[in-house]
Amino acid sequence: EECHTEECNILSRIVQKCHDQHPFGKFRGSCHAEEVRVQVCYKNERIARRAQHNQEARIRAQKREEAIKEFKKWKENRGKS
Repeated sequence: EECHTEECNILSRIVQKCHDQHPFGKFRGSCHAEEVRVQVCYKNERIARRAQHNQEARIRAQKREEAIKEFKKWKENRGKS
């Protein structure tokens, strides 16, 4: 539970409470609206996490390219001293 946002954790606890209050109703969809809200919240978390990871990957790729360019410059200039 701690790997989700506070909002999703709260929604998850609401669903759990609903399931506790309606032990057989959960199989008939008594808690469906709450479950959908949790699913949407988790999906939004995944989308945000994916965007953040993509941004971090772009930054790492850019740094790697810069390091390669610097290495190539160093390699070319090494014998020119």
